[in-house]
Amino acid sequence: MAIITRTNYKTYAGITGTAYDSQLDIIISGVEDAARRALGRSFSDGLESATRTEDYEATDAGTLQLREFPLTSITSISPIDASNTVGTAFDSTSYHADLRTGIVYLNGSQNGRSFYDDDEDTGPRSDWGWQPSFGRVRVVYVSAAAESDLVLALYRMVDAGMAAIKVDPTIASQSLGNWSITRRTADDAIKASMGLLKPFISGAAGVA
Repeated sequence: MAIITRTNYKTYAGITGTAYDSQLDIIISGVEDAARRALGRSFSDGLESATRTEDYEATDAGTLQLREFPLTSITSISPIDASNTVGTAFDSTSYHADLRTGIVYLNGSQNGRSFYDDDEDTGPRSDWGWQPSFGRVRVVYVSAAAESDLVLALYRMVDAGMAAIKVDPTIASQSLGNWSITRRTADDAIKASMGLLKPFISGAAGVA
C-alpha cells in the first residue's frame, strides 16, 4: 500500500499523459519517506491503514500516545511483566481513546487516592502524589489512512518535486522587459515544501 498513489496525484494535478510517470513514482516515494521521517512514523507502512502490535513504556502516565494515528479502533491493551510475559488484556471500559490524535486515556487517571495506614491506625489518608499508569503494555490497534489535509500537503510536496525537474537547472533567473523571475533551486524547493508538514508534527511515545 501507499499513502498517496500516482493515479490519485495525477487526478489532483490534472495530468492525463504518461510522460512523467517514472519521475512521479520516484518523487512520490521520496515524499512519503520524508513525511514518515518528519512525523516519526513507521518507515515501512506509516500513515497507512493497518493492524499494528506495539509495546510501550508508560510507567509514569495515565496516557499513551500511539505511534500511528488517526485510529480506527483499539483491539486490546495488555500488561507486560518483568519476565516479558504478556498478561490478560485490560477491560476495554478501563480506558478510552481519541481516535484522531491517537492518545489513549486511562479512565480515572486523576491524581490522588485514599488508603488506610495500618501502622498508625489513624483511619483513611490521602496520597495526592499518586497517579495510576498503564505501565509497560502491548497495544494491538488498527490505524486509519492519512487524513485528507495531510494527503493534500503531500500532493503539494510532489508539486514542488515535479516543478524542480521541469526547469533547466542551469538557468537561475530570467528577465522580460520590466519583469524578472528568480527560480528556486531544486534543493530550495524541496526544503520549502517540508514546511507543509509542520502542522502535523506531534510528539510520539517511544515504541519498544
